[in-house]
Amino acid sequence: IINNPAGQYQPDESSYKPLPVNRERGGIVYFNARDIGRVRVKGVHLEIMKSHKSELEVSSNNIQYLKVLRFKDELYLFYDFPKTGAESGFHKLEHKFVLYINHPIFGLNAEQTGRITVRDLLFTPHLDVQVAHAGNVKCDVNTQEFNLIGNSASSFTGWVESQKMKVNLKGAAIAEIGGVSENVEIITKESARFTGEKLHANRVIADAGSRSKIVVSVGKELEATVSERGEILYHPLSEIVKKETNNGGIINSF
Repeated sequence: IINNPAGQYQPDESSYKPLPVNRERGGIVYFNARDIGRVRVKGVHLEIMKSHKSELEVSSNNIQYLKVLRFKDELYLFYDFPKTGAESGFHKLEHKFVLYINHPIFGLNAEQTGRITVRDLLFTPHLDVQVAHAGNVKCDVNTQEFNLIGNSASSFTGWVESQKMKVNLKGAAIAEIGGVSENVEIITKESARFTGEKLHANRVIADAGSRSKIVVSVGKELEATVSERGEILYHPLSEIVKKETNNGGIINSF
């Protein structure tokens, strides 16, 4: 699937193997991460969570990338195991899918109405999130560097604590982020919306264009640029240093 953008790949149903069930509780099926070789996800809400007190045995492989893909109107889950070079296949699942992981996840990608929820994602050096085509990601993360790209009516919601944060939204994408960050860069275009009243950012570079909107709380410095009816609303947490460039938009405090 990954190397087949033209969609020529035809899955071999005979190669699907049932996943060994670790436990089933409250209508949720749990699996050991190390048992997942072929995973196919159809119309489910995917949740990735850290293990707690070794409640479930997890893979010794370092899972560094997770991606939800769409193929023939169905959702697929892709894992990258860089230490072994192995890639996931597919398996039909009809239940809510919960995977406990105690290794860093460096990438999340949700497209074509794919949904990913990540809780308690701690001690991750960096996290790159891409959301498009009505995909949805919910994520709470503590990381040095956080990057978000949103497009095509997608949405991201989460609490982010980071040293650096970069957000790029367009195509009516929406992001609602709370948390704390030292340096934040936000770019919105094409009616995108960034809501960050609960995000306390010390230094912010914000650029809103083509009817898009940015709302953010600022601790020390703000560099704001608006154009083509873009709008920036900022809440100063203290006395701030501000630089404005207005090419046909709105910049206001609240």
